[in-house]
Amino acid sequence: MMGAVREWMAAVVTVSLLTAVLRAMVPEGTLNRTVSFLSGVILLIVLCQPAIHWDDGALNFDFSQTAREIEHRQEEMEASNQAALREGIEARTASYISDKAEELGLSVSVRVQAEDNGNGLVVPVFVEITGPRSQQLAQWMATELDLPEERQVWHET
Repeated sequence: MMGAVREWMAAVVTVSLLTAVLRAMVPEGTLNRTVSFLSGVILLIVLCQPAIHWDDGALNFDFSQTAREIEHRQEEMEASNQAALREGIEARTASYISDKAEELGLSVSVRVQAEDNGNGLVVPVFVEITGPRSQQLAQWMATELDLPEERQVWHET
């Protein structure tokens, strides 16, 4: 690329010098004006050579790899956001259940599992409770959190 620019600049300088010498040698008058006009046309042609011989292939930018990388990064970000959302819902739901258990006078530890419900919503789907079983808490989770008893596992201590 730089070699082509050097060649073009050398051609411009050479044509400029030759036309200047030629115009200096021609006497004043109509012939001098004709030589000046033709010299200007020749110089203009030399100046326009890069545009005349434009090679589209030389500046062929391939953005397909960049597009793939962007797509990959977007997928990673979506997965990361989905995981963070799931973890947040699990932690808040576990805290909510623990608070309700405390209200009922129970001392329990809670682990919640949440998943995407297929509609883009992350919902709690499974709960594991370590502590004394409470039918009242089990019914509350079934009603309030849509966690029926078959998705509740109790580990009584």
